[in-house]
Amino acid sequence: PGGATGRAGRPATIVIAQAGEVNTGAVDPLAEVCALGHEHGAWVHVDGAFGLWAAVSASARRRDLVAGAAQADSWATDGHKWLNVPYDCGIALVADRGAHRAAMATPADYFPPDPAGALDPVDWTPEFSRRARTFAVYAALRSLGRSGLRDLVDRCCDLAEHAARELGAVPGVRVLNA
Repeated sequence: PGGATGRAGRPATIVIAQAGEVNTGAVDPLAEVCALGHEHGAWVHVDGAFGLWAAVSASARRRDLVAGAAQADSWATDGHKWLNVPYDCGIALVADRGAHRAAMATPADYFPPDPAGALDPVDWTPEFSRRARTFAVYAALRSLGRSGLRDLVDRCCDLAEHAARELGAVPGVRVLNA
């Protein structure tokens, strides 16, 4: 009673799929999760703190890990994990602009909307007073470019795979997530 309602008037349900779990690197079958969640009227969110960056890889094997992510309703990733930007540079992407704004906006008489409907940044984030986090993310992406970002992700993944192989060759060591 009193809870939020979702699609088709049912109780609101959110399904959260994992793309690159922080400790193991595990990736859920995103296409299947999205299809099943949507079939049941759920909002599907992909937590891709690490893993969504696989989408830029030159390796089809890595890109395939995040196949189906585009079917989700929202995604989140962290800029600081790959881009060397400040820790609090999280990135959220929401497919439904109206849902995003409705979730974040804080309407009040003393916050009159722009009569022309111009974008007001305060309607897209939960914080009213914040530093310009997007500048660091923009600067990192701009300086790396597409190929630099791809090379960064692939180089880090290659090094992790190399470390797993080397550790796996050590007697008594078992690598669980290679």
